[in-house]
Amino acid sequence: MGAMAISHRRLGVYAGLVSPIVFAVLYTIAALNDPEYEYFRNYLSDLGVGNMAAFFNAAVLIAGGLTIPFALLAIRPALAGGIAALAAVVLTVVGGMFLMLVGVFTEDAADLHTIVSYGFFMTMLMALFCYSWTLHFSNALGRPMTHITQAVFALGVVLVVLGFGPGTETVAVLSILVWGEAMAIVLFRRGTDADTY
Repeated sequence: MGAMAISHRRLGVYAGLVSPIVFAVLYTIAALNDPEYEYFRNYLSDLGVGNMAAFFNAAVLIAGGLTIPFALLAIRPALAGGIAALAAVVLTVVGGMFLMLVGVFTEDAADLHTIVSYGFFMTMLMALFCYSWTLHFSNALGRPMTHITQAVFALGVVLVVLGFGPGTETVAVLSILVWGEAMAIVLFRRGTDADTY
């Protein structure tokens, strides 16, 4: 493997490590300093139009933007290949784009905001299904990461059945953050290479 490829993979892994942290920090700052926001009683997007909107919108823009190189440069080379693996990466990139659009089309955009928000959650749910499938058969990232991915996907299905409300949305976002950070940590500890490479 060439030095350039290794450098690109490291860049992707670092993007994956930083993305959830940046989101968590900026989201927490916004939530703690917006007097009208209550955990599990307000949608996260309510922060995008409040007095701390700059922090929340920056959180989704940065996190979504970092998700794209993470998927393309770090996750894609680590998977064993196949249609499910490719679909998982493509869906993750699309999910990152939808997340960025959440920060562009805030709740003030009404229906457009609803579309990009649902787009993010459903795209990531489909991505998690594809990751669960490909990791189950390839074991490319080890059994623990496979089980984490399958658990987050199963949780996502349960949340969809329960319906999209402030509480379920918050849990969904937190679970995706945990999954993304876990994936990045696994790739970082493996030196950005999976067992299949």
